[in-house]
Amino acid sequence: MTNVSMTQGILQAGRLVALVLLGLALASLNTRPAGQLDFLIFGSPLTVNLSGATLIVALLVALTCAGAEVMARAHPWLHDAPLAYTAIFWPLPAFVTLTAAMLVPTLYGRPVWLLGLALTFVALAVVLLGQYQAIDPDTRYYDRARLLLTLIAYGAAFFLYAAVSAAHMRSLVSAPALLVVSAVLGLTLLRGAADEWRHAWVYALACGLVVGELTWVLNYWAIGALGTAALLLLAFYILTGLAQQALQGSLTRRLTLEFLVFGGVLFIIILRLSQWLG
Repeated sequence: MTNVSMTQGILQAGRLVALVLLGLALASLNTRPAGQLDFLIFGSPLTVNLSGATLIVALLVALTCAGAEVMARAHPWLHDAPLAYTAIFWPLPAFVTLTAAMLVPTLYGRPVWLLGLALTFVALAVVLLGQYQAIDPDTRYYDRARLLLTLIAYGAAFFLYAAVSAAHMRSLVSAPALLVVSAVLGLTLLRGAADEWRHAWVYALACGLVVGELTWVLNYWAIGALGTAALLLLAFYILTGLAQQALQGSLTRRLTLEFLVFGGVLFIIILRLSQWLG
């Protein structure tokens, strides 16, 4: 990757981060709900609060996805890449923006509000530049960037699993929600392992489907939000790990057995800890 290409990536990231921070500042000025929409989905009630801040948050997430798309296409390798491939670069930046949009406005009026904006700046810039750096395997910091993105993806998955579990939503809502979350985060983890982007989509959707089904089952277990999130994260880790090995053509019976034994041991530990904490 040339210095010119990296400079273009930094400029694109800088513009996007600046717009997101401006949007967060505007959203902080209006945090009171102006109304709500009530839905009944197959007997499951769902309420969506609406306000000026809600609209700004939705626009910020859309803007982040668009900015990640533009930034990915600024790389020489991805000028003519299909949208289904460059869309893999959307989930992590969108997650950072959404998390910041949910938390930062609630801090408005306190000194930590500025700290929230600063942390958003750092987190979004790190994710955007990390993704850009992880496009070309021949770049100097490719391995470090991939490791960082992997840790962020698993951390984001655990945060979302815990948040949805703590909300005590009906399975009809929480299971599809975590199915989508797991599928899109799975794309981030599987992109580097797939020779063809179509294979990454198939495996990521399969991982999301399994996690969604497990969510439905675990909602009937009294192990708490953290215990549920830990078990879902364990399943997500094993599924994406096996998928990566399969995409690389290195999946063997021995490796599969190692994953299953590792997962079984952690499963017992998580259950024991959940009972102790409960």
